[in-house]
Amino acid sequence: WITYYGGSGDDLGRGITYSKLDDKIYACGESGGGLLPLSTQSAGINSFEDNGSGGTAFITRLNPSNGSREWASFYGRQATFPTKMASDQFGNVYMVGYTQNPSGNFACTVPTNSNFPICNSNGISYFQGALFGGFLFGGGFIAKFNSATALTWSTFYSGTSDDVIQDIAIDEANQKVYVVGFTTSTDLPLVGGAGSYQQGSKGLDDGLLLNLMQTIS
Repeated sequence: WITYYGGSGDDLGRGITYSKLDDKIYACGESGGGLLPLSTQSAGINSFEDNGSGGTAFITRLNPSNGSREWASFYGRQATFPTKMASDQFGNVYMVGYTQNPSGNFACTVPTNSNFPICNSNGISYFQGALFGGFLFGGGFIAKFNSATALTWSTFYSGTSDDVIQDIAIDEANQKVYVVGFTTSTDLPLVGGAGSYQQGSKGLDDGLLLNLMQTIS
């Protein structure tokens, strides 16, 4: 099968992953915000966000047998651009990217107004509650949805200049999340401190690699 997915605006696919646990395909991208087909109450599964403007991330779940849409939602409200997705053995789905929306909604619920949804439901995972990114790309984000399509964890990751997360990998055995991207910041929060491989910026753009402990179940 093959299918279109989009509304009346410009819609771009960016990432895709397959969840073995529930035999589902998840895809993400950025939407121009024009009448993107989302989930409805009648479908039994609500959208996490049903309001998006131009340059808003979307995430959708498809049935792999026929390509039918089972769930879809906006994410980030505005100026949010996903880059990749991954999934784990528990059916959790992870989306990474970058955003220029500095507002933070500190709850794993539908955000109000234009707030970017960030939350730390278990109090264990890495969490950065404020975005300090630059004016060109903004800062990175990492978001996790469970198999019931509920947001369970989301965080910014940025310094005071531009930071973009471009890819993600899941270490299921050790419950770790790895992300990679690039940065122009000279003040990234180095979780390893003195143990970091390279503690300072050496160019206009530098790569970034982040290892996050995560209770993935």
